[in-house]
Amino acid sequence: LIISRYPDLAAEARFIKQYGGQIPVIVHLHLNYGFLHPTQQQALLLSIAGARKLICNCEALRDDYQKLFPSYQWEFVNNGIETALFYPATEVERAHFKRQNVIPESKKLLCYTGRLNHAKGLQLLEQVLAFVSETDQYFLIIQCIYLPKYKEAIEKIEHTYKSVRILVNQDVKADRFD
Repeated sequence: LIISRYPDLAAEARFIKQYGGQIPVIVHLHLNYGFLHPTQQQALLLSIAGARKLICNCEALRDDYQKLFPSYQWEFVNNGIETALFYPATEVERAHFKRQNVIPESKKLLCYTGRLNHAKGLQLLEQVLAFVSETDQYFLIIQCIYLPKYKEAIEKIEHTYKSVRILVNQDVKADRFD
């Protein structure tokens, strides 16, 4: 069994094309097709063509792919969430976080966690950044891994937008991303 988690990568598409006829392939999609670079879209199409099962990580993404590629049967499996670790913060926890990070108490927090590239919706994040900068109600926290190619995006965000803080995780081994 081959489970493809990165079907938009050319190497993975070639692997599926080479072995997909002999071994069942499940393609797991977690990126919006419209956000992908044309070369990623091309690789994704090759991966889809060689798959026996196509799975998205949420209903909305499945519905989008079903509209784009109606000749395939699309399914979804929600990503699991460890509710003991990820839960809404209490008022006390939020107030403590704001004090600790020197964020005005009156600001509502927005958070983005992920890579700073178009496949993960950087263009939408830039729209949110513009909105946050135009209002005085919100503060945006961006948590991302550091890759040298993200340096320009990080610097642009830090110098262009107010009410934004970027928390960069330098400890992640990021060689497998992008």
